Amino acid sequence: MTAATISTLMALALTGQSAQPVNVRMGDGQVNGENIKPYNFTWQQCSFKDGSWNAGNPLSEKATIIDDNLLRIEQSGLISGDIRNRTTYYLDRRSLSPRYSERIFSTPNGKTVADQRWHFDKDGYRSVMIKGAETKNKSGSLTSQMFDAMILGVPLSTLDFGKNGFVLKAFMAQFDGTYTLIAHKTGSEITVQDNEEISINWIDVKWLHDQSGDIYPPGPQNSGGRYWITNVQHQTLPRVIRYQTDSYAIEYLQGTCPVPSKEVK
Repeated sequence: MTAATISTLMALALTGQSAQPVNVRMGDGQVNGENIKPYNFTWQQCSFKDGSWNAGNPLSEKATIIDDNLLRIEQSGLISGDIRNRTTYYLDRRSLSPRYSERIFSTPNGKTVADQRWHFDKDGYRSVMIKGAETKNKSGSLTSQMFDAMILGVPLSTLDFGKNGFVLKAFMAQFDGTYTLIAHKTGSEITVQDNEEISINWIDVKWLHDQSGDIYPPGPQNSGGRYWITNVQHQTLPRVIRYQTDSYAIEYLQGTCPVPSKEVK
């Protein structure tokens, strides 16, 4: 698929939002991942620095279904130098509750530099970090009753934003932090893919860090960001089209990130 096969026809700004967003509790049926089908897409990343957007490395994401009850999402991309980061998430297929995650850093020849694993249940988590000859074990209060913020677009894409906004609980395992998220639909746009009109929703998210009290305001020009998502899965278009904040963007259809140069791997 190329950019020429997709065209934006119109953008529709919403005039209002729900005054009282609805609470989403894990397993209450509002988030339902059973309609998520296997996929394999690659997004471009970029960062805003010194007044302009700078191209970064692409990020690939592959989803598979295991035994009809688990959704496995694997992300892979280069970080600093030639080190590759591969992070794999295992989620309950219906509720998208996190069960197990693994993050592996490796060299170009496939040698593992570091390996961290998390196990989640309703009471908390256990993790182990292996780096060379050193092993560190840790436990904490991040639970399977919270969504994983690193793949938040996936559960958001299953919610019905027709009338309401939503409040969700999520965590970032790498920072051992939890967040209260308030998500609202603020607009939409129509794109055409293979002669089919597809509606893409603008979902702006306000993040409240539960431990520090820090607030990250919603919208693509703020630190909370915006998700461009669809609630249907097209064969050649992912459910999450783009996520953008004031300093970072990751996108499947070009809109913010510059075309990467040959030097960017």
